[in-house]
Amino acid sequence: MLKTVLVDTTTGQALATSKGSCSDTVLITENCSMINSRWNYVANLGAVTGIGADCRPMEAIMLTGIIVSSKIKVVGGTITLQFSDGTNTEICLVMETEEKTFEWTYAFLHGLKGWKGADFQVVTSAAGHDVSTLVTYVRLTGDLVKKHDEWKAEK
Repeated sequence: MLKTVLVDTTTGQALATSKGSCSDTVLITENCSMINSRWNYVANLGAVTGIGADCRPMEAIMLTGIIVSSKIKVVGGTITLQFSDGTNTEICLVMETEEKTFEWTYAFLHGLKGWKGADFQVVTSAAGHDVSTLVTYVRLTGDLVKKHDEWKAEK
């Protein structure tokens, strides 16, 4: 085995390591969602648009997880999950609520990115809705932020 150490070129400090399961030294890493994760709760009562994750002007949102819970059956009702910047709207998922109450959970392994300035929204279509949503997300900056046209071309 070749003994090596990874060093931060700015500080000259060795990066964090630990003994692995085979007694070899392994590099300790974390992904951005583990370090910078945020969350928001949205309660939609009636036919409303709730903001699951609000985006700042020079940033984008990357969803890491979502839980949607519908407490009441609503005939002809829908719950729409979408990104919108006020000009452009892109629907991610539409769920019908007339059969039964439900819970839906999803963890986005690699994230679900929006575009520059786009909020993540939970839209309920009928007066009788009682929907709770928990959204986990990361704010993206710099080169990771795309304008709507670039984002749409890459999705």
